[in-house]
Amino acid sequence: MFAVHVANPFTAKKREAAADAIALDKHDRERAIQEATRQNTYSTTARQQAVQRDLDGNVVRKTGNSKSLAERARFQFEADSDDEEMENEIDDNLEAIDRGARVLNQLGKAMGDELDSQNKHLKRVGVKTDDTDRDIMLNTQRLKRIHDRG
Repeated sequence: MFAVHVANPFTAKKREAAADAIALDKHDRERAIQEATRQNTYSTTARQQAVQRDLDGNVVRKTGNSKSLAERARFQFEADSDDEEMENEIDDNLEAIDRGARVLNQLGKAMGDELDSQNKHLKRVGVKTDDTDRDIMLNTQRLKRIHDRG
């Protein structure tokens, strides 16, 4: 009728020590995961700040005119001051376009790098949620067994 389940009193300390060791191991693994997450967050912030610094003007730019006046003279029909001004304006505009294209290129590369990094984070979070889902299922089953026994 009634079954009495009594654990061996001589192995209680071993079982308790084993359970403590498992709990400590789990705690250490969780702390390592938290530290890795913290480091990844820091590296993400550092990358974003580095890109922002580059975009704010720390990009190495060419100084001086890219073409000398002698090189420009080959393409001019009449060498007068209006042509020189127009050539200077064209050169300035081309340099502005070049700077803009470089900034866009840097932004695109930085965005790609950041997406790759965030995808790694998302994969890690996905694994963690799968593990948590399994733990919840196991604990639910244990609770059902305890409830059914009691």
